[in-house]
Amino acid sequence: MKFQGILETLNAFFYPSFCLHCETRIYGKRPLLCKECQTLIEWVESSLTCDCCGKMKSSQLQPLCFTCRKQPVSLMPYGSCLTFGGPAYSLYYRLRAYEDEMIAKLFASFLVLKWKKLGFPFPEVIIPLPESRLEIFSYKHQPSYLIGKKLALLFCTRFKPILKIEEEKGKEPTYPLKRSSRASISNRSVLLVTAIHRKNEPLIAAKESVLSLSPKAIYTLALFDKRSSF
Repeated sequence: MKFQGILETLNAFFYPSFCLHCETRIYGKRPLLCKECQTLIEWVESSLTCDCCGKMKSSQLQPLCFTCRKQPVSLMPYGSCLTFGGPAYSLYYRLRAYEDEMIAKLFASFLVLKWKKLGFPFPEVIIPLPESRLEIFSYKHQPSYLIGKKLALLFCTRFKPILKIEEEKGKEPTYPLKRSSRASISNRSVLLVTAIHRKNEPLIAAKESVLSLSPKAIYTLALFDKRSSF
């Protein structure tokens, strides 16, 4: 066995890590989840989502969710990766608390797989959706920013955090363009990225702001979809 291999074996033996979800002791090269918890990560199946807003439907027999059957909310082209909760959320919590670059890259890889499955065109610009300042004060420490930046590296494309968030008590947040931003996305395919999709209104507002710059098209990927099925 080579000297480097011996060091890795000794390091794994004397410094075991723990699963970020169930806290079971695991060994290896900085594993994040145990094998059992890895199997518990649930992907959103696109065939079981609403044709209009993209969220999971309560009935698989209907093309639209209950909300869109009453009042359609067009968000397409849109796709989400994972159901909210479980081991995947434990990874997200770790990313949010410690800005773990390994987890950011893992989540970005998930989005690449979803992008490929959905057949979206190659993104020429990636824009992260800003998150509430009440939860995370530094924009560059936000999960959507961290994941979007890693995603841009994987695609070898432009990363443009050109949106800011403005919040007022009792009102939905707005997402105006940054004054200092001079990014040109005219006639380019834009991929809007968000870590957690909680409500439709923020995404609609963000897309309207980006549309003011005349992109060729806007596609949206969410890591988690927290919207209710009902």
